Amino acid sequence: MKTIQMPNPISKVKHRTSGVDKYKRSVPESTHLQICLYMLKLNGITAWRCNTGGAKYKNKDGSYRTVRYGVKGLPDIMGYTSKGQSFFWEVKKYGGKPTREQLNFLENALENNCLGGWGTSDVLEKYLKFVYKKNEKLI
Repeated sequence: MKTIQMPNPISKVKHRTSGVDKYKRSVPESTHLQICLYMLKLNGITAWRCNTGGAKYKNKDGSYRTVRYGVKGLPDIMGYTSKGQSFFWEVKKYGGKPTREQLNFLENALENNCLGGWGTSDVLEKYLKFVYKKNEKLI
């Protein structure tokens, strides 16, 4: 499997919100997530939403129990390319920043030849253009 060396988008890219109009800043993260999944599908990357967190369930006796699922720091989107390379993307709205756990996960994934990063759907679009420009047969 051929992989390419990518600059680390986590430490090198500064996500700026200055100059972004009010409409774009008002777009919720869930909308960016839907757009990202659609863009990945159009670009031949099989991807899905990865939920983490917890939920409360009511027991038969009326008490509640909390169930945790997922691993802290997992990104919002996980997937793979047609060449079998793993892909991870943490979706954020304009001005949003990933947690330390999310950054640690992404840094570890990138060090192990996975593709991915974090940002809005606009940032993902630029990232995909960069990946295709570097190696058209990657995905």
